[in-house]
Amino acid sequence: MFKLNSLRKNAFLALAMAALMVAVGCGSDTGTTAAEEATFKDGKKPVVNIPPDANKPPANFKSSLDTGSAPGAPPPGQ
Repeated sequence: MFKLNSLRKNAFLALAMAALMVAVGCGSDTGTTAAEEATFKDGKKPVVNIPPDANKPPANFKSSLDTGSAPGAPPPGQ
């Protein structure tokens, strides 16, 4: 059987350890350069050039999830 004092002591130690781990983990990245940090803090959106047909599926693509959305289409899973 546990004594109340040892249970409180264990709970306090667990909370103290969790708080310490959170405090230690909230620092800055050590591998981040000053230029990378400045770019991140700048907040500008990156410029990404996506080709016009980048999201077009191949000609023979058939999705197994496409059960049709037209009226009279079979219910999903059939």
